Amino acid sequence: MKILVACEESQAVTIELRKLGHEAYSCDIEPCSGGHPEWHLQQDVTPLLKEKWDMVIAFPPCTHLAVSGARYFEQKRKDGRQQQGIDFFMLFANCDCPKVAIENPVGIMSNVYRKPDQIIQPWQFGHGETKKTCLWLKGLSLLKPTNIVDGREARVWKMPPSAERAKLRSKTYPGIAKAMAEQWAGKSEKLNMDKNMDWIYRTVPMDPELEKTLEAVEKALGFRLFVWQKTYIERGCFRQYGATTAEILRDLLNVSEAPLDYTRKQSSRMQSVYREELRKIKEKLDAAGIPTRPVFFTKQDRERYLRENDPRERARRQQDTRNL
Repeated sequence: MKILVACEESQAVTIELRKLGHEAYSCDIEPCSGGHPEWHLQQDVTPLLKEKWDMVIAFPPCTHLAVSGARYFEQKRKDGRQQQGIDFFMLFANCDCPKVAIENPVGIMSNVYRKPDQIIQPWQFGHGETKKTCLWLKGLSLLKPTNIVDGREARVWKMPPSAERAKLRSKTYPGIAKAMAEQWAGKSEKLNMDKNMDWIYRTVPMDPELEKTLEAVEKALGFRLFVWQKTYIERGCFRQYGATTAEILRDLLNVSEAPLDYTRKQSSRMQSVYREELRKIKEKLDAAGIPTRPVFFTKQDRERYLRENDPRERARRQQDTRNL
């Protein structure tokens, strides 16, 4: 599944999802501290919510919402900070995704939005501490405790003031992150493929010329294409794991279509990732002599293409050749 883990610089949940074979990305305006910047989208999450995701797990900031800061609520209501926090929380509550989980401590959203579907504690997932955590769920089941242990220390609440206090208090416990990944996402089909190798690489009826081209593509890329990637390239449907590769190949192998123009700055990190992956695959296909659709990565690419394909320029080159 393609999963967005919003407001997560620690990458705790993202890493657990990746272990299960999912295409998961953390997102935060802060750099990630989980050690995998290649999975981290350091940007405002708002435009990403307009993209298609199979699941969104969100950890919106609780600074202006949690009851632990109730003594500051009056001032925050007056200056608009609390309303900003509410509006940001509701971006996830209202996002167009079939599976959504929103995590926050006990706070005003229980009244402003609705009561949470569940309240969990770290001691239910292997950590002998207390920290009430609310979960608002859509299309997801309640989390089942995985390891109830002794110990009820309020370690997070007792943290002394520091520049990093808010970030440390917001980090997801490893046991909870693991439970979220395993119970909400489960193992990806990717991890079960070895049991069904014949099925995932089976042949299906398709245009003989395209089939020949795809054999050359597999040789150029150095790996075999799944059956659903091949059918997506030909028909634009039946897409499962490997969607990005299939979409790129469908774009590149449609040689009769107009050139792809990537000279404009990409509006999101996801688009930038797609662009770079397309560039790598195109280089491999071009080196193997496989015809691909023209792609403009720079303005110079576009200008060169226009010069070479201008009828007057083409006629001039032909005349020069004849004169030789």
